[in-house]
Amino acid sequence: QRQMCIRDSIQADLSTLGSAVEVHYAKHGNYPAAISDLVDATGKDGFLKSEPKPPIDGEAYSLNASTGEVTYVFKGTTYSSFGKNTKKG
Repeated sequence: QRQMCIRDSIQADLSTLGSAVEVHYAKHGNYPAAISDLVDATGKDGFLKSEPKPPIDGEAYSLNASTGEVTYVFKGTTYSSFGKNTKKG
């Protein structure tokens, strides 16, 4: 049950991040170099007011600046902002 909630949280964050990355691309013609480039606490110059944090402390979502894909690995499965999940093994 708890793992399902964690996966749902990861997928919600990836959806939010993926949308922000695409809006950045539409506005600037390129993907951001880092997730932090999407954040502005005032909400004026950024696409997010704060950076979503994964459910595991000390970890971070990964951004591929050439494709715009945001990923996170949880329990051997790579979750993607592109909507595909890949299980290792």
